[in-house]
Amino acid sequence: MPPSQKPAANPFDATVEARLAALEKAVAALQPAPDADATRQHRSGGSEETEHAILPVLQQRDKKARKTAQGSGVVLVGALVRAASRQYADVRFLEVADALDAPDAPITTLLDALSSAPRLGIVRHLLRQDATRAELLALLGQPSVGQLYHHLNALQHAGLVVQPRRGVFRLPPERAVPVVALLALAQVLSTSP
Repeated sequence: MPPSQKPAANPFDATVEARLAALEKAVAALQPAPDADATRQHRSGGSEETEHAILPVLQQRDKKARKTAQGSGVVLVGALVRAASRQYADVRFLEVADALDAPDAPITTLLDALSSAPRLGIVRHLLRQDATRAELLALLGQPSVGQLYHHLNALQHAGLVVQPRRGVFRLPPERAVPVVALLALAQVLSTSP
C-alpha cells in the first residue's frame, strides 16, 4: 500500500463509545420506511422512538432470516454494560428459527444454573468484579464451602464462571452482555401482565 494511503480504520478497534456511535450510524443508514401496520401489530412495551429506530432494521434482517415451520424472524440482543470498573458492549442479531430449533439441554442447563438466588447473586457480583472463595462465602452469608462449590460447579458447567487462577472466580467477559440481556428480559417477563 502506498505511504499516502492509510488502511481504513476498524470500528472495533475504537473505544466502546465510538463503537456504539458507529453502530448507531450504521443502523440509521439501514432504515427503510417503516410498514406502519406491521410495526403496530404486536407492540410489547417498547418506546415509539426505539420502535422507529430498530424495527426497520429487524424487518430488513428478517428478509434474510431462515424460515422454518417452527417460525422465523430476528432478535436483536445488545447492551452497553458499565458495572463497577468493568465495561462490556455487544450487539448480535439472532434468528428466531435458531432459537426455536435449538436443543433443549444447553438451554435448560443455563436456566437451571441461574434459577437459584445464591447463583444469581454470584453471577451479579462477578459482573462487577472477580471474587475469591472467601468473598463469595461472605456474599452468600457464610454457607458451607460445600454449598458454595455446589453453586460454582453448576455455574461453571453452564459456562458462566471460570477460574483464571486458583481460588479466584470470574464471569467470562464474552458472557457478560448475554447474561445482562437475559436478566433484563427475565425482569420484563416477571413484571409484564
